[in-house]
Amino acid sequence: MSDDITSMRGILHRVDETGKKAGLKLNAKKTKVMQLKPENSSLYDFKIDQTVLENVEDFKYLGSVKTIDGSCSKDIKVRKGMAKKKMIELNNVWKDHNIPIELKLKLLKCLIWPVMIYGCEAWSQKKDTDKRIEAAEMWFYRRILRVKWTDKRTNESVLEELKTERTLLNLINARKLKYVGHALRNHRTSLMKTVCEGRLDGRRRKERPPMSLLTNLTKACGLSLHQIVQKSQNRAGWQQRVRSSIATANTASGDADR
Repeated sequence: MSDDITSMRGILHRVDETGKKAGLKLNAKKTKVMQLKPENSSLYDFKIDQTVLENVEDFKYLGSVKTIDGSCSKDIKVRKGMAKKKMIELNNVWKDHNIPIELKLKLLKCLIWPVMIYGCEAWSQKKDTDKRIEAAEMWFYRRILRVKWTDKRTNESVLEELKTERTLLNLINARKLKYVGHALRNHRTSLMKTVCEGRLDGRRRKERPPMSLLTNLTKACGLSLHQIVQKSQNRAGWQQRVRSSIATANTASGDADR
């Protein structure tokens, strides 16, 4: 990663040369480049042994899909698809009438939730992505009860039969808040504090700014960014704050469902 083209080429060259000394060689066909460029600007070429590297608009890194526009919509879509696939693979479990509903819900949260929300700490969610996450959660619940779309059952009746509530969005918010608190307390690096309190030079475009992770955080806990930086330094106090925020959100969502 680099801020400009010259230093990026220098980093790539040093990695290539150092690898060759150890008997390793960069595979140009498997190496991709993603350039965060302004509109109407040209792409630069990067080469390894005179082979031009492919410029891409998205790629998967450590299981998460990174896109050139910083949106998390594609990553959430991929995680949802993987979770549904895992859900279908466990059909024998959901069909088994000898397994109580309470145990099936625990299996859902232990086996499916981690697949669905992997990497959610960095998601910048918009209203439409929140709706897709809630729809996926209800799809999982309906799968447990073997409810078909032709049955024309409401979400409320499904939740009432399972004796549960929608919790996936609140779990995602809790993980975001816990992670940002952990990162801000890390005194070995100031990266997260710079992200939260830093300002970009120049003027933003006139159109509506995209939804950001910082906006999600302030909305989830009801604090400003400055207050988040301050209060997160107290680990026990911040954990209590996260629990109370999620409890409030659960109460509000429960009232909305009713």
